[in-house]
Amino acid sequence: MSALVGIEVIEHCWTSIEPYIDLISLISVSKSCNKLRQLVIDEVFGKIKASSLTVPSTLDQDCPYGPISEHGPRLLNLVHFPSLVKLDISFPLIPYSLRADGIGQVANENDFPLVLPHFVREVRNANNLEVFKISVNNLIVYDDGGEPQVAYNILKNNLIHKKKLRTLQITNSGGTAVAASRYSPSFLDAMVTVIHECNSCLENVYLFCGGAPSSSDHPEALQNFFEAVLSLPNLKQFNISTMVFREYAPFLNSFMGACQSIQNSQGVIPSNVLEAIGITVKACDYDQSEELHLQSVMHYFFSILSKIKSLVNVMLVLPLSCWNGYSISALSSCIERSSSSLKFVTLDFEGYKDGSGKQLLEFLLKIVNGKSDFASMFRGIGHLDEQDGSFQALRQFLEKKEANDETTWEFTYIPENWKKKKDAKASA
Repeated sequence: MSALVGIEVIEHCWTSIEPYIDLISLISVSKSCNKLRQLVIDEVFGKIKASSLTVPSTLDQDCPYGPISEHGPRLLNLVHFPSLVKLDISFPLIPYSLRADGIGQVANENDFPLVLPHFVREVRNANNLEVFKISVNNLIVYDDGGEPQVAYNILKNNLIHKKKLRTLQITNSGGTAVAASRYSPSFLDAMVTVIHECNSCLENVYLFCGGAPSSSDHPEALQNFFEAVLSLPNLKQFNISTMVFREYAPFLNSFMGACQSIQNSQGVIPSNVLEAIGITVKACDYDQSEELHLQSVMHYFFSILSKIKSLVNVMLVLPLSCWNGYSISALSSCIERSSSSLKFVTLDFEGYKDGSGKQLLEFLLKIVNGKSDFASMFRGIGHLDEQDGSFQALRQFLEKKEANDETTWEFTYIPENWKKKKDAKASA
């Protein structure tokens, strides 16, 4: 009786449960009993029907369906792709298993790429696809040999016909360490075409990207990608994130170049419904003296940002050398102009030391004093230089203000010993 009750509960809640079940679990459900089988199997084609599907990045050698290199195509062939509304797939590099001592070991390195061409062909049948999330992290190692490029072109040609596609999330960051973080320009180039062809329906784009290209192919792919996204007429959310080692200027220059192109050709981005934009650039062990020119191109971004009337959420996590008096003033003006719609602002200044004009101190005091309408928007302001005179004054001011009105402000400071280590790296 309890088993029957459990089945009835699953059946009743299936639409809520399905988005959280991966492919292997769906297969297990289809084999459990006839009642549950009817939930997941298409009667005409005899394949798994699901509006949401997550394909796991790895299958253990001990999985009952075997390693993904051997059974990946067969597993994907069980899926009724026309039923898919949301598809999330993360490609593994190679199958693995756990040894007796718990350490992962690889299987046959040459097996895996066979899954990719099978998958990109099947995507042509996903005509109801609205959300597409894909990670190509572990395919980047094959870029030099050109093996994935044919598959990327097939995927591109199949995706450009998806006129219901609203959300595109790309994880393109190969390498196990920051210093080895790379992105595939070939994959980005293919996605540029997809964005152009689906420009009337795409609303949300997220890019988690490596810090440097994996090859010299398509050198303009990153900037073209940014420009294509910013040109979307119905763009609602745009988030880019990267972790780079030493040289982050090329990545940011690509983004600023796209902003400059938009500024020169259109003046504003075409979307009047953009609600959220986030840029996170985490730099490790970089020489800031070589990157100061970034300050001179930041105004292209702020110029575009200040003209967006629909912004609700802004997040900027940028390296230290992106900030100076001009960019702080531009940021302040931009946020004030958008104050009627803005609800959330997150900023990170990476140990910025205020200039003689004290623009950042003035900006922050304006926030905490409530002289501007955006005083309550800020989720957090991170990594101010603890020893800077402006921020010592700000801290004293906040201590008095908190004692009087019991308001707690979330400002985080960079300790002096951390800053010394960072300065030593920059001068090494």
